[in-house]
Amino acid sequence: MDDIEKLLKQAKNLAIKGKLDKSLELFKKIYEQYPSHPDAPIEIARINFMIGNKKEAEKWLEKGLSIEPEHLEGLTIKAISLLSENKFEEAGKILKKLAKRAPKNERVLYHLGIYYRVNNNLKRAKKLFEEVLKINPKNLLAKTELGQVLVGLNELGQAERIFQDIIKDNPKYLKGYIGLGRLYLKVKQFEEAERVFKKGLSKIKNSVELIEELLNLKLLLGNYDEAMELAKKLIELRNSYNDYLKLGMVAILKKDFYLAEQSYKKSIKMHPERWEAYYNLAELYFSSGMYERSRNMYLQALKLQPHDFKPYNGYGLLLLHLNQNLDEAEKYLVKAHQLAPNRKEPLLNLALLYAKKGDKRRANIWAKKALKYSEPGDGVYEQAQKILSQI
Repeated sequence: MDDIEKLLKQAKNLAIKGKLDKSLELFKKIYEQYPSHPDAPIEIARINFMIGNKKEAEKWLEKGLSIEPEHLEGLTIKAISLLSENKFEEAGKILKKLAKRAPKNERVLYHLGIYYRVNNNLKRAKKLFEEVLKINPKNLLAKTELGQVLVGLNELGQAERIFQDIIKDNPKYLKGYIGLGRLYLKVKQFEEAERVFKKGLSKIKNSVELIEELLNLKLLLGNYDEAMELAKKLIELRNSYNDYLKLGMVAILKKDFYLAEQSYKKSIKMHPERWEAYYNLAELYFSSGMYERSRNMYLQALKLQPHDFKPYNGYGLLLLHLNQNLDEAEKYLVKAHQLAPNRKEPLLNLALLYAKKGDKRRANIWAKKALKYSEPGDGVYEQAQKILSQI
């Protein structure tokens, strides 16, 4: 058994040094030589999960756990995989059992903390992340998670200190800047948030994550010129489907409809199978009075995404606006409401529809529902009140 331990240590050291191919090769040789020992297949699974080879990882994990079903590392890897697949309850059952077996295991406690955070049991998550940090005070992931949990618990002073400590000790750690900046956004300290994001960019050059945070802040503040420059910077650095969607949105805010149209068309060219750009083009054409183009884009969005309320609501409103086939408009608006019962837009549009049909009773019902889910001062609230005053 001493020989296998030496070989396992050698293979693990190769993985630590980043020589994953050589590490995998050695682990496979160990498995061939010692097929009744679980550690080699478990380690092969771990490395494959790490490099994104999920099917291969699952195959080797199954081999390892078939040899030793209660293998601590194997079950930990399985739980982490389940968390990544959003199978939280299955993962939680495993992690809770492992925490009883190994109450000082850093990885088990950390991922159990993730499980509780996802399930909004923030107090329990806080205790677990604190326990991880007692075991290993340098665990940056646990420290970051603790900061985020404290924000959720509204313990903002302590969260601020944690994020500040993270940045001080690790000035190139992205999540520290994002955590602290978002904390300042939460309390509407916008200048502080901007300062943090810019400080992060001075340490982590061309970080698309920080540029995106700064862009969203500029949009919040209504600074569309700077938002436009940041949106173009994202395209220069990342050039993704979502970057063009964002550029299109900023272009609309700046009333540059040609740029918005071209941005959405670029998104479609990049990913013709996705629905959002078609929907955004439909909305743009609708607002510009290009109704036939709008109709075509709504129908394409509906074809690609039949489970989101937005295309149904938009297309129903278009039919209502054109006064074309109000029964058809009703069908789409009812579907929009069914998909998103608490969204105010379908509620208002149904009230408008029934008012146009002369059905005062139903117009009254839907207008009152729209009021319930809107607030004084916003457009939906004002329109709903207007409908009620006229029937």
